[in-house]
Amino acid sequence: MATNTKKYITHKIVYGDALWDLAQLRHSTVAESVGLNGIETPDSIPVGTEIKIPQK
Repeated sequence: MATNTKKYITHKIVYGDALWDLAQLRHSTVAESVGLNGIETPDSIPVGTEIKIPQK
């Protein structure tokens, strides 16, 4: 049986957050975070939104 080794953290967006920075901190990509969260406009995520960020 294969084990899923990918883990996720939850992050609440605060003013000034950038998906690129958050992805880099967790060794993932913006595309992974956008896909995981169904984000349609990655440049405009409302403050207070909770998103999942993959970490490897």
